[in-house]
This record gives sequence, C-alpha cells and structure tokens, in this order.
Amino acid sequence: YTVNDTSKVVCGNVPTANATVHIVDTVLMPKA
Repeated sequence: YTVNDTSKVVCGNVPTANATVHIVDTVLMPKA
C-alpha cells in the first residue's frame, strides 16, 4: 500500500492507547 504514490506503508494498524498508527517509510509533507 502506498500513500501519495511515494511513501510505502511499512506497518499498518498498530494499536495504541488512543489511536491506530500506520508507519510509513518517508516523511509526509503538506503541499505549500
């Protein structure tokens, strides 16, 4: 699974105390 055609999801659906985390292999930056 990829995000924005550049970042790959390394590990998804990691449960935490108050959220579900998806770990990606690059930093996601908002468009300016």
